[in-house]
Amino acid sequence: MYLSLLQVTHCVSITVAADVVSYLSQVVKKVFAPLLHMEMRGGADCPPELVALCMHTLDFMSGLVPHDSTWLSCYSDLLNHHQVQMVLAIALYTGPAHIRHKVLNLIATLGFPADR
Repeated sequence: MYLSLLQVTHCVSITVAADVVSYLSQVVKKVFAPLLHMEMRGGADCPPELVALCMHTLDFMSGLVPHDSTWLSCYSDLLNHHQVQMVLAIALYTGPAHIRHKVLNLIATLGFPADR
C-alpha cells in the first residue's frame, strides 16, 4: 500500500511539474512575442520597460536552464534572435546598474551563444 501511494505521488508530481513548465513556457512566449515582431533599428525603438521585462525574464530562464532541457532549448532559441541581442546591447549600454549586471551574468550562462 505504501509503495503504490508513493508511486502515485511521484506520478502526480511529474504531471504537475510538466504542466507548470508548459504554462511558464507559454508565458515566456507571450513576453517575447511583441519584441520578436518588432523591426529594431536602434535603442529608441525599444521602451525601457520592455528592456527590463525581457532582461528579468531571461534571467529567470537562465536559472531554469540547468534543471530542464526544455528551458535550455527555449533560452538558446531566444538568444539567437536579433531583437533579443539588441535588447541585451541596449540593456548593457543604457540600463541601470542592476540590469547591466544581469546582462553580464547571462553571458556566462549555459545556453548563451558563444559565436555571437
